[in-house]
Amino acid sequence: MERQGRDQAQYRSHLPQYAGGANRDRVVMLLCKGRCRRTRWALMNQDYPGESVLHSAKLGDFSATRLECGRVAKNPYNWCR
Repeated sequence: MERQGRDQAQYRSHLPQYAGGANRDRVVMLLCKGRCRRTRWALMNQDYPGESVLHSAKLGDFSATRLECGRVAKNPYNWCR
C-alpha cells in the first residue's frame, strides 16, 4: 500500500496554518537548522519529483524555503512528505 503523498505531485493531507496557503505541488517536510530547530514544512523551487529522486539528488539540485522562518535548504537528504 502506497503512503499518501509520498510520490504524488500534489500533497493532499493536512498542513498546519503557517503552510496552509502553500502550493501543494511543492511542499516538503524537512529538519530546520535555523531558528525553528525542528521538522517544518518548506516550499521547493520546483514541483515535488518523488522521494526516490530526492534521495538520489545531489547538493544544490533542489532548494526549499521553510515556510515559517524563511531559511533556504539545498541538501534534500532529509526531505519527505
